[in-house]
Amino acid sequence: MRASKLEQWDRPGKYVQVLKPVPGYGECLIEMKAAGLCLGEEAVVHHLKHCGICNFCTSGAEQHCEAYKRGDVVLTRGAGLDGGLAEYLVVPRHELVSIGDQDPGLYAPLTDAGVAVYHAVQSLAQLDYGKHWHWRADKVVLSDAPTGPKLLDMTNGNGIDYIVDFVGSGQTLALAAKFSRPQGRILGWNHMATSCEFALSIGSTRQDLEDVCRLAAAGKLRINMQNFSFDQIQEAHDSLRAGRLSGRAVIVF
Repeated sequence: MRASKLEQWDRPGKYVQVLKPVPGYGECLIEMKAAGLCLGEEAVVHHLKHCGICNFCTSGAEQHCEAYKRGDVVLTRGAGLDGGLAEYLVVPRHELVSIGDQDPGLYAPLTDAGVAVYHAVQSLAQLDYGKHWHWRADKVVLSDAPTGPKLLDMTNGNGIDYIVDFVGSGQTLALAAKFSRPQGRILGWNHMATSCEFALSIGSTRQDLEDVCRLAAAGKLRINMQNFSFDQIQEAHDSLRAGRLSGRAVIVF
């Protein structure tokens, strides 16, 4: 089958002939209908590859799948693993979301960009307001260069659940973001302005994708996109780099 493959970074992709993938146990062979750039996908595929069986996956937080440990290079579709710019794609069944008889081209922009924004909004909506906290310090660490590794060591490498930043500078917020654990929460405070609380959002979950697809099916989303044929992949990349796109680039097969 034909596929568009990026063989070297910062160079144009190439059309190559590759073997048609064969699904294994628990996997599905998909004939591609449309793929959004930078990623692709009558079912759509969740853009983050996940195992489906670890604690994070089974609790609906697939973007923190334990297959991707802290500090490891994340391999996902189109970045280290085969993506959607080919005629066929094999994926595990648990990564698919049905869209019924809807046009796949309309959903291609939602599987990455759309669902990531949705997840960020949902994260903000889930912050806990009105809780009463009792403060005490069991351990004190001097705020200097080794602070982050010391904090990580105190949590056995897992990161911190809740962080309250009373400085609110770019440096301290960057430190908080780096050593917060997956699904951790950061409260930023600055005496020069009102106190604020924010969440860190990374990727999205399969449930997010189902929600976004339902919103699209109900006509509640305005999806801006520009279609390109499979033979126009390089033209689509060039338009993306040059800022000529008015929406998401979608490769239509």
